[in-house]
Amino acid sequence: MIATGAVLEWLEIAARDFLSYINDKVSALTTPGWVLLAIAALAVLWAWSILHASTRLGAIEVVTLGQDGSTVAPLQALTAALRERLWRVGLAPPPAVPEGAPQANLIKAVEETAPQGATIAKLMELIPTPPKPPQFKLTSTLVGSESQCGMSYTLQPLSAGATYVHTIQDCGSYDDAVDEAAVDIYQYLAKALPEVFPVWVRWRTPEALNSYLAGCDLRTGGDLDRAGVLLESAVDASPFNALAALQLANLDERRAAADDALWPTAYFQARALARYRRTGILWPSIVEARYRASVVSSGLATSYARLPSPAAREAIRAIVPLPGADPQGTTDAVPSEMSLDDEEPVAVPAEVSAQDEESVNVPAEMSPKDEEYVSRLRRFAARESGATVQLLSPAYTLVRQQRLRNQFESKGRDRRALHDTVRISRDCVHMRGLNEGDDDMRHRVEAWYRTAKVLLLTWTDLSWQARYNAACFDALRLAGPFMTAGRRRGVERRALRNLDRAIREAAGELTRGWVKNDPDMEYFRAPGD
Repeated sequence: MIATGAVLEWLEIAARDFLSYINDKVSALTTPGWVLLAIAALAVLWAWSILHASTRLGAIEVVTLGQDGSTVAPLQALTAALRERLWRVGLAPPPAVPEGAPQANLIKAVEETAPQGATIAKLMELIPTPPKPPQFKLTSTLVGSESQCGMSYTLQPLSAGATYVHTIQDCGSYDDAVDEAAVDIYQYLAKALPEVFPVWVRWRTPEALNSYLAGCDLRTGGDLDRAGVLLESAVDASPFNALAALQLANLDERRAAADDALWPTAYFQARALARYRRTGILWPSIVEARYRASVVSSGLATSYARLPSPAAREAIRAIVPLPGADPQGTTDAVPSEMSLDDEEPVAVPAEVSAQDEESVNVPAEMSPKDEEYVSRLRRFAARESGATVQLLSPAYTLVRQQRLRNQFESKGRDRRALHDTVRISRDCVHMRGLNEGDDDMRHRVEAWYRTAKVLLLTWTDLSWQARYNAACFDALRLAGPFMTAGRRRGVERRALRNLDRAIREAAGELTRGWVKNDPDMEYFRAPGD
């Protein structure tokens, strides 16, 4: 108690001295000093405004559609459809404040309230307005009849810039005209604003963007087969666009989670990993590709070790070659198109499936080549997880790329939530490796250290993905050699509590098939489930 009191007294004195020092420095500032301080603050604000404006797209104000004398169309409904379509293709919605609404005038308020308001207001008028993200006003007119219609529109920037004028014709309906206009406007803005729209979100043709949007609609509706066909066509038409490639890889993940058989699960995991690797090699700064690659490769390592035939393992290595995994000379090249596209989007090689039917629960003996392949999959998962944590650090894009995160990258609360999710996922990757190692003191200390990290994070406000990863971490601890009998019950309750909260907060996004087939959750599965 005496030591604690002395420490508290020392902290109180230190805080008082620090506040006194700050007060003395502020009191010593002269008028020129305050002016210089204000100029420095304005310079920082100006630099931040430039970076912010260069990576953001302002709102697009959509004026109610007009029509020529020969058309009779539901203009209000079509205007709403145009706003929705612009939002779906990735453009900002119209402003929430109606045009012409009164706004506060800061300079006028200062002039009327401050003691020397008139002088200060005159000085403020000399300060130029910081740059803002580009905003646009869209004016459109329908032309022609309903069965043979078109649309003429003008996209006018509200600040400096060129006006875009275009007319589309020969559309089968008013809805088709609205859809084609939204896609054309996105294509124009993506080329006109390269800092706002990175290369990996641009589309080579309007048809590719249409296929992507239609595939996303089908995926949301649960039609994975048709969604895969459309997303494949979008990737073929725009091979350097990452959006369709990521959606296609996610489809394979969902197929892997939906299938209870071991071989199809491993097969679709391998396809997903190959697609994520290809996207990550093309665009190393895309967080989603690197993070999902780490998760899928870790799951594939477990599935691969349980495959019941050497032919199945050879087929997986053909889809996802890793450096050094094959003594015959496999290299770390990007998986070829042939390895992914020889089959139909949901086809599984029949000859391998036939061999697995009789021995699905009898894993083949692991050869040294198989053990090396599993080891490299796990090391790849750890490397990609570490790279994702680095990409999500607060100042990464500012320091490394001299810009702020754009509208297609996670930022703010979303970035922090994903950062916590990836940190726990990384601890899961390390815990899998510890479970397969020796039960010595060094490994036990590392297991305790990572447990403390995850436990501290679970006391904060986490997303449902992070809660699910925390449940996986506890399940891995329970399945490993580092858990004492006296603490097992408490860890089981915490894992199930996190899993229950993740399922409730996911609101349907976390499916039963995903949890059932997750190798990290094997501890909680009943035999034969």
